[in-house]
Amino acid sequence: MTKQEILDAAYEIALKRGVHNVMKKHIAAHLKCGMGTVNYHCKTMAAIRRTVIARARGAGTLLDIYAGK
Repeated sequence: MTKQEILDAAYEIALKRGVHNVMKKHIAAHLKCGMGTVNYHCKTMAAIRRTVIARARGAGTLLDIYAGK
C-alpha cells in the first residue's frame, strides 16, 4: 500500500461522503488494509484533507467533495 493509494481512496470517499466525513477507518476499510498502514503513511486527517482539497481544486470537483453524493 502506498501513500498515493491512500490519498486516492480518501478522494474517492470524499466524493461520496463529503470531505469532512472521511476518516482513517473509512480509508482502511475501503482499501481493506489495517489502520496502522494508513497511520504510517498519513499522520493526520488534517494533512489528508488538505491534499484531498488541493486535488479537488485542481480537478474542478471542490464543490462535490464538500457536498458529497
